[in-house]
Amino acid sequence: MFTKIYSDSDVKAALELFDPGLRTFRSPPFAQFKPCLDFNVSPLAGVIIANELRNLKMTGFSGNIEFDSNGMRKNFELDILRAASTSAGSDTANLAGTWNDNTGYNFMEEESEEPVKISLAKSVIRIVTIVTEPFTMYKKGKEDATEGVDNFEGFCIDMLIEIAKENNMTFHLHLVHDGKYGEELKNGSWNGMIGELMRGQADVAIAPLTISSERQRVVDFTKPYMDVGVSIMMKIQEKEENMFSFLIPLQTDIWMCIILSYISVSVVYFVVSRISLLAWMKPEHREIKDEDFKYTLSNCFFLTLGAVLQRGEDMCTKESPVSSRIVGGGWWFFTLIIISSYTANLAAFLTVDRMKTPINGADDLAGQTQIEYGTLDSGSSKAFFKTSQLGTFQRMYKFMEDRDTFKPSVQKGVDAVREQPHYAFLLESTMNEYHNQQLPCNTRQIGNNLNSKNYGIATPSGSPLLNQLTVAILELMERGYISERKNYWWYEKGECQFKASVSPNKNANALELGDVWGVFYILIGGSIIGFVVCICEFVIVSVHQARRLKLSIPRVLFENFRHCAKSMVCSLPKREKPKTVTMNTFQSAQATTYAPAILETIDRSSFANNTNVFSEDDMSLLDMDKNIFVQL
Repeated sequence: MFTKIYSDSDVKAALELFDPGLRTFRSPPFAQFKPCLDFNVSPLAGVIIANELRNLKMTGFSGNIEFDSNGMRKNFELDILRAASTSAGSDTANLAGTWNDNTGYNFMEEESEEPVKISLAKSVIRIVTIVTEPFTMYKKGKEDATEGVDNFEGFCIDMLIEIAKENNMTFHLHLVHDGKYGEELKNGSWNGMIGELMRGQADVAIAPLTISSERQRVVDFTKPYMDVGVSIMMKIQEKEENMFSFLIPLQTDIWMCIILSYISVSVVYFVVSRISLLAWMKPEHREIKDEDFKYTLSNCFFLTLGAVLQRGEDMCTKESPVSSRIVGGGWWFFTLIIISSYTANLAAFLTVDRMKTPINGADDLAGQTQIEYGTLDSGSSKAFFKTSQLGTFQRMYKFMEDRDTFKPSVQKGVDAVREQPHYAFLLESTMNEYHNQQLPCNTRQIGNNLNSKNYGIATPSGSPLLNQLTVAILELMERGYISERKNYWWYEKGECQFKASVSPNKNANALELGDVWGVFYILIGGSIIGFVVCICEFVIVSVHQARRLKLSIPRVLFENFRHCAKSMVCSLPKREKPKTVTMNTFQSAQATTYAPAILETIDRSSFANNTNVFSEDDMSLLDMDKNIFVQL
């Protein structure tokens, strides 16, 4: 098969032929015919021009030009050239014979030793491509264009322009008419770009065209310019918000065991401290009173909780007995292991939770029916599943064929993944990477590539352009142009802020507010409960004072509240505990300690002179109430 290359000689021959025919048509009596604007009228002008062209005979730039009654050219001869390639990479050819319409092929016994150089510098090469992001895309406002390189942009367009500039080529770009890459039909013909190359409608196909054995039998490919493979695209699963997600790293039974352990250790710590005589002794070996005993049940619970949270008073002090230290040491070791395990599991859970998907590879897809999946309606990806001998891929192809989940274009497949909650699209990895970088950034590649293949530039079989394009591709790869353009179109122009050197599948996700709402609720709840308990303590102590001092409860509450409010804005003097119950001591304590305001309202003269107002018991209770507030 010979490649059709429109050179200047072809254009000149066409003009030489058409010009005299048009001049004949404009001369009488044909000048009376006007252009036909009514489509119902027979176009006589075209018939007349065709008849005139059949009657012409001339010698043009390409040799003898004349036609038979059927409009076919006759009495002309063509040279047969055998393509050859020099070491420098310039395409040349040797004269192998001739061909004419009367005798057919006439091969020479010995080919001409003088090579004939095939120059492409002045040839208009017809380039066919297909709109596929980011390889070939419409420029803004040019969405209706079907031809012309100025109307398109993308990776393939940049590569085409660079090749043409380096090799001084002239080309014309147009889109494939049926919008397909190319596959063999049942009648043996091919559609898409492969079909246009075979029918001579294009000289070169530059696109994300996969090199396959079926295509290699009917067209030629250059050296690969990009390595790819079939991959799986799925939508990133929306993470369900759980305000107590920080509890999920440990199962419920573990949390219950921790709570029971906390209660048990607190009780054991209390019992051991009560039984041990050392806990009742002061450092100077004097026995302490029951009300001064440190290890009460409430204190034991608080000390145990403080060890878990790494806060609070130390459980094992120098006054602690050995038995209490043993219990505390065991609890410390327990909390060390539990907290370390919880911290590691929490970090792992919260950072990788977003990356969880129900499908991890082709085997998972083939083994279920709830999630639909599909691929391009035509192309190498569909052919891969159709011709595969692996049972997994055979089941997948049967599933796609039975449910008709094939998509007419890559964009349609990507849109289906983003819009449908349970759909996976099988496409080539380069397109998967590109669309994962585009808004709304909710898709990702699942697993590894299912196979390995390559992209190449296609030409008709035996085309003299093949070698020149192959050398151009290798030169672009050697100087890093291909890698630089891929990084630009895939990542620098991406909208999801992923770097080229980092796969989006490996990015850890930052914690979201919904993951830790429960921690804030616990903090707020603890503060509210603590404030409520404080109010209750305030009321209980005030009621106790009112009853002891035989005063009205509202009065005591008001005076205590007034003094508390005053203490919030005023600095308090140094607190000192009175040692004896005397009037002087009371007056001294009144001036140097923080006592309830109600004590200030008592008539000191009555206290000193009227023994009927206060008994000895009232004096003791008065001092006790005062000492309570001094300690607080």
